[in-house]
Amino acid sequence: MDNTICHFDIPCDDPASAGEFYTALFGWKVVPVPNMEGEYLLLQTSSKPGSLGGGLCKRGGDHESPFFYVMVEDIDASTEALKELGGTVVTERA
Repeated sequence: MDNTICHFDIPCDDPASAGEFYTALFGWKVVPVPNMEGEYLLLQTSSKPGSLGGGLCKRGGDHESPFFYVMVEDIDASTEALKELGGTVVTERA
């Protein structure tokens, strides 16, 4: 596994308006998520298979600035290494 970014989230005050912005700016496709009632929208950044996608979420709590998800082979080992290097776990594993 190559520890690549596999997803990103952009917190915003109004996901629907932000979706319109990114669609107009980059041509990204916005996909509503069932039962999320405008709180979260998926972003398809490309029609190419395997391309990086993301989401728009409501700003608040731990979601004040953009964040990225990295695909790792062993989440426990990566979390331990993060801590050893002085990093902080913002949200514990569910």
